[in-house]
Amino acid sequence: MNPYPSAPRASVLKSYLVAHRVEPGALRPDGRLILTFDARWRVQVRPLVDGRFQVSAAILDVSRMDDALLEDVLLRLCGLAAGLVRDHHGGLALDEASGRLLLQAMIPADAALQQFEAALADFVNTLAFWSASARAEAARR
Repeated sequence: MNPYPSAPRASVLKSYLVAHRVEPGALRPDGRLILTFDARWRVQVRPLVDGRFQVSAAILDVSRMDDALLEDVLLRLCGLAAGLVRDHHGGLALDEASGRLLLQAMIPADAALQQFEAALADFVNTLAFWSASARAEAARR
């Protein structure tokens, strides 16, 4: 698998880096772009083999939660996600290896720079909501 973006995707990433004055080190050797928004939200943009971009960010550290608490938090968040699926572009994923709950979304392969920027902005707005919701659910118990 080639981790580097194809020419059109590389062009979108390069245009984004230039337009937003992103430090060159934000683009990792494996093709991932690591961005920080509002000095708070760390977001990874990963080019996929099929041309799309996967966008992800950690919303909750679950590594120290016991199984009962984790299950309760996940059930509550899944219920919330089911009610918001039409309005929020993205989904929750559990990364058991790192012990983190993630928010993930996809950006289409054919996204132009403006679409790419809009998708990232929407993701960050959604990230703020899910991060606050996840922390609130974890603190309920």
